[in-house]
Amino acid sequence: MRSAHPRTEATTNVAVSDQTVEVSQAAAPCQYTVSSSSVDWMIKPNNYHAHRGADNVDVDVTTDAACPWTASSTVSWVTVAAGASGTGKGKVRLVIEANEGPARSTVLTIAGQPFDLKNRTDGRSNPPTR
Repeated sequence: MRSAHPRTEATTNVAVSDQTVEVSQAAAPCQYTVSSSSVDWMIKPNNYHAHRGADNVDVDVTTDAACPWTASSTVSWVTVAAGASGTGKGKVRLVIEANEGPARSTVLTIAGQPFDLKNRTDGRSNPPTR
């Protein structure tokens, strides 16, 4: 018998004649969708092109209610200002420092998914690639 929650392992005993057998079912794996909500279109692949000045982007995380996730940055010029971790549906706010030097890029990890971030130097902002 499956547990009421799809992300929970289930175990039960079944009796057949004079035999009792334990039956187990592993929890279903979590699935995640990451997209930017700072633009009006879905980002595919998941990426954002920041302009030269300071910028920020909100990233939506969609998953089942019991699935945990984290967001992290390994570069000093991008800060996870909100939503560094959560469970189920959530939002991550990334703050990008102004860029006075050459163009730069990084790949962040949000809910186990890559999020490609580029920072231009010509003062223009590009829409994400589809």
